[in-house]
Formats: sequence, structure tokens, C-alpha cells
Amino acid sequence: MSEMYVVSWFTNFFSMDFDVGSVIRIWDYLFLSEENFEIFLAVAIMCELRETLLLKDSSGILSCIKNLQSIVSIDLCLKYALHM
Repeated sequence: MSEMYVVSWFTNFFSMDFDVGSVIRIWDYLFLSEENFEIFLAVAIMCELRETLLLKDSSGILSCIKNLQSIVSIDLCLKYALHM
């Protein structure tokens, strides 16, 4: 079930998970960066969530993935994804 949330990151280009300002920054990076940036961003998000996810059960993991806006620094993830 959790893979469905990650799939939505790619099909909606993160627009369902972040506010408009964050989505505009994400899309700027997507359009200006190299191929596969969306994958690098997803990896960066998962890396930022790693410690939190390791402490959660399956329902807690789903809750984290559904509420990215409140627990992920998109600016930090964008910077990390750029350096991959």
C-alpha cells in the first residue's frame, strides 16, 4: 500500500503532497535539472525520513508518507537531490 503513495509522487510530480510554493520550487528544479531528478528527489525525501520511518509500524509509515509537508524540509531535499 505504501508504494501507492510513492507512485503518486511521480504521477503528480509531488503536487498532492506539498503547498503551492513548494510545488513551484520542485517543478523549477524538475524542468531545469538533468533527467531523473524526480527519482533523486524521492530518494532525498526517503533519506530525510529514514530515522522516523525506522521507528514506525506500517500505519505510522503511511501516516508519515501522507503528511510530508509537515515533516520534510523540501529545500533540504532539493539541495540533496541536486548533489546526487
